[in-house]
Amino acid sequence: MLNSILKNAAPVEVSEGIFSVLDESRQQTGFDRKVLGYDALVGNRFYNKLLWGNWPSTYHKFCETALAQSVDKPVIDVGCGSLVFTANAYAQSDNQTIVLLDRSLGMLKRARERLKKIRGSAPDNISFLQGDVFDLPFADNTFGSIMSAGLLHMFDKKKDILKEFERVRDDNGSIALSSVVGNTGIGRKYLALLEKTGQTGKSDTSESLNNLLNSMSLDYKLCTQGNVAYIESL
Repeated sequence: MLNSILKNAAPVEVSEGIFSVLDESRQQTGFDRKVLGYDALVGNRFYNKLLWGNWPSTYHKFCETALAQSVDKPVIDVGCGSLVFTANAYAQSDNQTIVLLDRSLGMLKRARERLKKIRGSAPDNISFLQGDVFDLPFADNTFGSIMSAGLLHMFDKKKDILKEFERVRDDNGSIALSSVVGNTGIGRKYLALLEKTGQTGKSDTSESLNNLLNSMSLDYKLCTQGNVAYIESL
């Protein structure tokens, strides 16, 4: 399935059922060793409610809504992570062609194991791909639905990411994004700490993200719940 939608890239299987389009020197990341710790913290429902003002069920519903936007065209989740919130939604989508893309092999391995545990085997309709968000290895207008949850705030070059999403989106396709923002005092302080330690890009608020979308003349709507901005194409 991957070969039919990749652009000038030959995926290499780097682990069972997981492929990469990156050079061998770029396949391993420091984040791979942090997967279990990441899951334990980020997957905690009280952590999410206290800091970000959202329950994990909100992220699950966000994923379900994005999946429902495309039936005939492939779906991609960019920066899919370990599927700590979304595994059940993907496990139930057995009639859609789905690409789960992340920079971390550790995250992709964890994601695949989660789906195998739920389904009993790895779903045939889902491909696991290691790739670069700034250089998505797909032809223009490939995807009917593009989802990216909790990725945008990781980088400063948000415009470059959004341009890539727009490039690979089908003319009638949809984009659904979420990003943590510093709308409240606790959110701003925590994001400032993450930024200082190099774990995120420059902190945003819902207002600054909305200004970015407007500056790019993107026809998107932004809604906020707590310290999470939800962005959808119109």
